[in-house]
Amino acid sequence: MLRSLSALASLTILLGMAGVADAQCPPATIGVYADPSGTTQSATPIQHQELYLFVVFFAEAPIAGAAWQLEMTSQQYSGQLVGPPGPNCQPPWCEDQDPPFWHIATQVQGPLWFGGPFTGGIRQGLGDCFSGFFGNPVLLATVVLEPWAEILGSIEVDVTVVPEEYDGLVYADCEAILCDSVVGLTTHLGATVVKSEEHSWGAMKALYR
Repeated sequence: MLRSLSALASLTILLGMAGVADAQCPPATIGVYADPSGTTQSATPIQHQELYLFVVFFAEAPIAGAAWQLEMTSQQYSGQLVGPPGPNCQPPWCEDQDPPFWHIATQVQGPLWFGGPFTGGIRQGLGDCFSGFFGNPVLLATVVLEPWAEILGSIEVDVTVVPEEYDGLVYADCEAILCDSVVGLTTHLGATVVKSEEHSWGAMKALYR
């Protein structure tokens, strides 16, 4: 019951107290990482192989909720980089063709949340008071993408502010205070690798016997 109330309070804070911050809020970051521990900020997308991105919070503070959005950009591709897979891809995601990345799923930490990571942003109540002290990573969400088209250049994944809702990137602490002392980090993805079939030389020779 207490966990449910904590989650509800955190989400209420994020919905109804936008712009309210406290001078005691410590600096914090929300970034996208290739591992849930928040140690690697780069990854190589492989065509038709699921790519796991972990949204991780760091701060010397307790955390009970957060609001954030992801944005993918590339200098080599002018259209939308990510959208729903296959026939579900409709405008405004894609006009003439599917985007290079399909958004397969997002698993959000906590019992109360709504929104989408690339469409309007996520607002979430964690359902408990998580400690970020001593460099402890707090996992906010796991985003699963599937690269299907080859992108030759590098790709940036930015954590940004939920549009038109907050003055900055925010989190809610365990004292019902909304903090905007958050920096959104940038993660770099390499060019999409087109996976080739792998055969040993022995297996190749066997084809001609």
